[in-house]
Amino acid sequence: MMTPRITRLLIANRGEIAVRIARTARHQGIVPICIYSHADRNALHVRLADETYPLGETDSYLDIGDIIRIALAAKADAIHPGYGFLSENDSFSDAVTNAGIVYVGPSGDAMRRLGAKASAKQLALDLNVPIVHGAHISVDDLPSAHATAHGVGYPLIIKASFGGGGRGMRIVHSPSELEGALQSASREAAAFFSRPEIFIERYISHARHIEVQAVGDGRGKVVVLGDRDCSMQRNHQKVLEEAPAIDLKADSRVAMHEAATRLFSAVNYCGAGTVEFLSIESGEFFFLEVNTRLQVEHPVTESIYGVDLVECQLAVAQGRSLEPYQNLVRKAPLSSAHHAVEARLCAEVPERGFVAATGVLEQFSFAQAIAADPTLRIDTGFSRGDIVTHYYDSLIAKVIAVGQTRLEAIERLSEALMRAEISGVATNRNYLLRLLEAPAFRTMQHHTRSAHELIPDKRALSKELFSAAGRYLALTPPLGLSTSPGEPRWRVIPNESRQIHLSVNDEPVTITATKRPHHQEQLTFRWESEEFTDVRSACSAPSVVDDAGNPLEAGAFYPATIRTSAGVYSVQRHFPRLPRNALEGSSPQDVAVKAHLPGKVIAILKRPGDSVTEQEPVATIESMKMEHPVLAPRAGTIRAVFVNQGQTIERCLVLFEIDCQTRET
Repeated sequence: MMTPRITRLLIANRGEIAVRIARTARHQGIVPICIYSHADRNALHVRLADETYPLGETDSYLDIGDIIRIALAAKADAIHPGYGFLSENDSFSDAVTNAGIVYVGPSGDAMRRLGAKASAKQLALDLNVPIVHGAHISVDDLPSAHATAHGVGYPLIIKASFGGGGRGMRIVHSPSELEGALQSASREAAAFFSRPEIFIERYISHARHIEVQAVGDGRGKVVVLGDRDCSMQRNHQKVLEEAPAIDLKADSRVAMHEAATRLFSAVNYCGAGTVEFLSIESGEFFFLEVNTRLQVEHPVTESIYGVDLVECQLAVAQGRSLEPYQNLVRKAPLSSAHHAVEARLCAEVPERGFVAATGVLEQFSFAQAIAADPTLRIDTGFSRGDIVTHYYDSLIAKVIAVGQTRLEAIERLSEALMRAEISGVATNRNYLLRLLEAPAFRTMQHHTRSAHELIPDKRALSKELFSAAGRYLALTPPLGLSTSPGEPRWRVIPNESRQIHLSVNDEPVTITATKRPHHQEQLTFRWESEEFTDVRSACSAPSVVDDAGNPLEAGAFYPATIRTSAGVYSVQRHFPRLPRNALEGSSPQDVAVKAHLPGKVIAILKRPGDSVTEQEPVATIESMKMEHPVLAPRAGTIRAVFVNQGQTIERCLVLFEIDCQTRET
């Protein structure tokens, strides 16, 4: 058989993984070719590619026919699927191969046997790999679904049969939750992977999530490149990942590596893939699934072994031997890095239940962080001035730090996140810092539910926001609380008040400043229902320094980055305005239900005349391929609906009007 040679590679993906694959391809002398949807026409992966070709609308990364048509027109030798989208779609692998193009990944047959949850579990069972029992389930046959779920037992977890990354997953605690969870999970699986099929299994809580990185040559030879601990997860999506999984029992590690080898050898697996397990305190472990693709967290493995996994994928796709990579395992670790930790920096608002955030990245630089730690690695698909939309995944960067010890790597990662310059779009940076500082994480006592348990309550969050707002105001000159630049200072009239509106990490904080006798100001901070009052001398505003003791500099009316022990805060003056379609003539009893994030309205659950209770869902918004309920802020009767199903909306758009006076009882 003639060994294929790749000279032109089409990358069937977007964002940071497209940038990352293009970098390695170019280093290998291969021309990287990128594709882009209309929403991505100015994206970083497009700007950096050697050649680019347009797709259609936002979901066009799932269009198999169009992607292959472009690959043929571009004379591409091979297609790399990246992760997400079509990367675990066996039909895509088959279609690429049938078109005479090299697919950088496993064959369609290997995907069907390993990538599909049910067949993978059966294969694992046949190979004496311990499994968590489950079954396929149909959204269209609810009685059968209930019977199957009863047999599996509650609590159970729903999973996308042809995907991963936490998408299409739902935990179900009782039969009453099953129908809604099935429909939601199936829709999300279809949106992310173009396959709506779902699978259920018994849910095991408080376990560790361990994965084994393996590479196959397509002829039965397999090399295992260590393991990773990915237990820090929120909504089944990994938040922090590290390599190696240092707290594993030695015999469990050996058994997991051997199980991964048997699974990959059994299907003549070609390329990089990951076998995932749940591990419990006793040392027992259970096979979860196989990700038949490159993982988001692959950089931590690369950092430990000194290997480029994309280069490895390209090598085996061209029929080359795995011997060089086997040698790396024998000699590992090659570098001074004995531990690596990765954080997923996402555009989302933790203060509002982690809803997706969008906007322009006014600042987006890791230059200061890299200057302080040259070993730092940043994988991103964005740069300053880029737009974060609601159409795709919320990941904007992966930050990877290494160290000779685990704690050293954690400290370096925390410092890197603190030094990053980010503004314009809300992120989960401070949440990541909390997780990195958590005693349970630092002492290896964490599990798959730890990230949920470490989410601070609203009062704790409000104190952080108020602290950052107070530090920002301390940067202003005495009596400098005027409403706009150039406005005269206050006259010294006791009890005179005025309001200042700040945006703290994209959260509106209102400060009511009241003049008090003896040149004092009383500052009342308010964020949603939380309130805090402080009194300071207006004649001697305190100096503000960062954690290193360096003075912070900012103008009274300009954005500032405030660093505290709790995190990093982007603060600026905010002048609130009503949404474009603000209601006119509404009575005091009317309440407007606004969109809490941008996206598409995929379900309208209430109509005019329907009664609602407080916090009852009235609509569902899809944003970044995730579904988010819109809740009624007050009980009452729906007076009007201002949007249609399928409509694309912006944050703060008024969706409903509720008449709180005519509530039905």
